[in-house]
Amino acid sequence: MKNLELINNIHLSKPILNKILIVNYSFPPNSGVGGRRWAKFCKYLFKKNIEFEVISFIPKRKEYSNWNQDIEPFKEKVNYIKSNYPQVLSSKPSSLLDKLNYKLALIYARIKVKGNYYDKGAHCKSELLATIRQKINDSNSNISCIIVSVAPFHLAVHVMELIPLYPRIKFIVDFRDPWTQNRTSYGFESLSMARRKIELYSEKKVIQSYHHVISVSEKMNEHFFKLTSDHNRFQVIPNGFDSEDYPSLKKTYSVASNKLNMIFAGSFYHNTDYLIQELKEALKQLRKSDFEIYSSFNFDFYGTKSAEIERLVEEFEIIRSFAGDSKDEIIKKINDADAGLLFLSRDIQYSFSTKFCDYIALKKPIVVFSEEDYTMDYVVSNNIGFGIRSGRIYEDLKDCYYVWKEGNLKFNSVYNDADFNIEKCTAKLIDIIEVKNCL
Repeated sequence: MKNLELINNIHLSKPILNKILIVNYSFPPNSGVGGRRWAKFCKYLFKKNIEFEVISFIPKRKEYSNWNQDIEPFKEKVNYIKSNYPQVLSSKPSSLLDKLNYKLALIYARIKVKGNYYDKGAHCKSELLATIRQKINDSNSNISCIIVSVAPFHLAVHVMELIPLYPRIKFIVDFRDPWTQNRTSYGFESLSMARRKIELYSEKKVIQSYHHVISVSEKMNEHFFKLTSDHNRFQVIPNGFDSEDYPSLKKTYSVASNKLNMIFAGSFYHNTDYLIQELKEALKQLRKSDFEIYSSFNFDFYGTKSAEIERLVEEFEIIRSFAGDSKDEIIKKINDADAGLLFLSRDIQYSFSTKFCDYIALKKPIVVFSEEDYTMDYVVSNNIGFGIRSGRIYEDLKDCYYVWKEGNLKFNSVYNDADFNIEKCTAKLIDIIEVKNCL
C-alpha cells in the first residue's frame, strides 16, 4: 500500500502520451458485443494518429465480428494470446459426452480458480503478464498507459500486480459491466458466499489500485465510490454510436399509419422474465377487452433466441422472432421501425446499451420496459421515447397506443446526442489519458 501511495504522489510537470496498450478480451474477430466498444475507440485513436497496441485472445475457429472492418486498417497492432478458458463452459451441452466434458471442466475450474470460476479471464495470468512485460520492455515500445477493459474482471486483477513495478505508466480500468452488482451475467449470483467474498475483495483492490476508473454509467461509479475515499479518479464514458455506421440511411421520424411496429435487436437477458410475464398478462387483457389497441401493436425480436420470447410468439400473433441478421441489416430494420424496444433487468436499469445507442443514432423513439429508474427517466425527461413501467404494463401500453395514435410518439428533434457519439467519446478518452495524467 505504501508503494501505491508513493506512486500516486509522484508528479510530472508535463503530461506524456507515447503509446497506449489496451487489453480487451473480445476484440474482433471475436464475436459478441464485448469487443465493439474498444474496436470503435481504436478506430478513432488510429484516425487521430495515437499510437496503440491491443492484447486480445485467440478467437474460436470461424469466429466473426460485425466490427471486423473497423479494425482492418490497424489489425497488425492486435496481439492474440491463449485464454486457456475451458471452451466447453461457454456451451450448452446436449449429448451425454458433452455433459460429461462440461462437468469435468467445471470441476477443473473450481479447483484452479478461487473466486468466480466462470470468469473467462481467470486462466490466462501467466501469458497475459508475460506479454505485457514484453511489450513494456521492448526498446521501441514507449508505453505510457495501459488500459484494461472488463469484463472478464480477472484481467484487471492480473494486471493490477504490475502497477507498483512500473511507476511511470498510467494504469486505467474500463468497466463495460458491473462486477459484484451484476445479477444478469458472469455467474456471480451462482457463487458460494466464500467465492463472492473473494470477488468483492478483488473488486475493491482494483478500484483502489488503478490510476483511473472509467465506466459506462454514473450509477456504476456510485457503487465504486463506496470502495475508496478518492473519487477524483472516476470518469464516465458511455457506450456510443459510430456515425459512420449509418451513412446512407434516410432517417425516418413519422409513425406508420395502421401499425405501431417496434423492434428489439440483440441478446435478451433472462433476468427480465418478470417483465415478460407482465407483458404476457397485459396482452391477454388487451386482446380480450381492447382488441383494436392489441391488434395495432407489432413486436419484432431479432437476435439470440430466447425461450421466453418463443413462448410469447406461440401465444400472440403480434409477436415475431427472427434469427440475428448482419449489423447492416439490423440497422435497416431499426430504421424502418416506428420505435426501438428496451427490456431492462433490475440490476441494469441505468443501462445505455448498444441497442439504446443504435436507437439514438437513428432517431427512433425508445420504448423502455423496466421499473422506474435512471434509463426510463432519461428517455422520458428528454422526450426521446416512452416508459412502460413494471406493475403498470397494461395501462402504459394503452397510453403508448394513444400517444402514437395522436402522432406524438416521436424522437425529440432537438435532442443533443453528442454524449453518445463515439468520436467525441474517444476525444474524452484521450483527455483522460493525456491531459489528466495522474503521475
